[in-house]
Amino acid sequence: MVMPYRDGFMKHAYFPALDGLRCLAIAIVMLAHADVKYLRSGGIGVDIFFALSGFLITTILRSEFDRYGSIRFGNFYIRRFLRLLPAFVVAAMFVLVQFRLVTGEWPVGKLMLALGYVMNWAKVLTGSPRFPMGHSWSLAIEEQFYLVWPLIVTLICTATASKKARFFAMLSFALGVAVYRALMVGHYSAIRIYFGSDTHSDGLIMGAALAFFVTLLPDGRLTDRMSRVTAYVFSPLAMFCLAGAMVVWHWWDASMGRIGFFVVAVSSTMVILDLVAGSHSLLAGLFTLKPIAWLGKISYGLYLWHLPIYHAMDELGIPGAWATKLAIGAPLTVGIAALSYYTIEKKFLKVKDRFSRSVEKPKPAISDDGLPSPVFAGIPFD
Repeated sequence: MVMPYRDGFMKHAYFPALDGLRCLAIAIVMLAHADVKYLRSGGIGVDIFFALSGFLITTILRSEFDRYGSIRFGNFYIRRFLRLLPAFVVAAMFVLVQFRLVTGEWPVGKLMLALGYVMNWAKVLTGSPRFPMGHSWSLAIEEQFYLVWPLIVTLICTATASKKARFFAMLSFALGVAVYRALMVGHYSAIRIYFGSDTHSDGLIMGAALAFFVTLLPDGRLTDRMSRVTAYVFSPLAMFCLAGAMVVWHWWDASMGRIGFFVVAVSSTMVILDLVAGSHSLLAGLFTLKPIAWLGKISYGLYLWHLPIYHAMDELGIPGAWATKLAIGAPLTVGIAALSYYTIEKKFLKVKDRFSRSVEKPKPAISDDGLPSPVFAGIPFD
């Protein structure tokens, strides 16, 4: 289902199925952090988030450039700040008080690493110590990536008006990161490779490549034949690869660094393509179920809060293995995440919309043949 709506500087469409994919991603992460057996690489959920984020954010940037001929960097950074930091600060304050009550210490330094979006490099330097906000390493990689990404999108879009050239530039970039990481395996530690923003960004870039690929499709949709092939062959195969990666590889395995992360990035991107550009998706029916889509909508809060809650349960000495964490911690996390979404995140989302370019007159859209295009070649995003 695709539902039109207004958001920021242009008209978009909302894909509930992408919220369902977020639900899958956060479920994988929460199960892994609860120490569920046989789930060796819960970081696969993070990699799904990376591909989703790369697709959605690059769609926004690419659409803004196509519509106005430029990207307002300041507005972009303010929108990112308003989307992420308010809820993040509240979760960090909880951890601050929790840590003080349990250990008698104020973990100000560690929280500053989290709030400063450098937790990934702190893990590289210190060996990934246990900390209730340690999972902020993934947010750090994203924000470091987006610090330079508007400039890169601008350079690529300025260098060529060819949609194919833009797509292949992004695809080559993702392949380059994958090869660079593979060459580092055996020379650098698994921690350096996993938590480095330079070695763990191909998922973000593959999602970005998809944001350019869909502009090559008529009206941003796969043909009926390709939609069927994607729905019945490629997307199930991609889900199989994601499931296989979770149970076969640990994140520190050399084979994960050489090929595993790239397989996960490609698989995640294929699933996203099926959901946003296909007409026969088998997954869309599951991912658009209201409870699943709703959990995906509050997935940012679920990500922020689940690990501090799990840590609090450990510190309180609540007995039981992973089943207890899920039985008690998961519902508690859902409740707090929902409260965070409706009382904090949604309010700042309204403020975020003020930093748009909706009042500006767009430039005429130009097609690949250099002629004015009667329809703005945007692609819907969630």
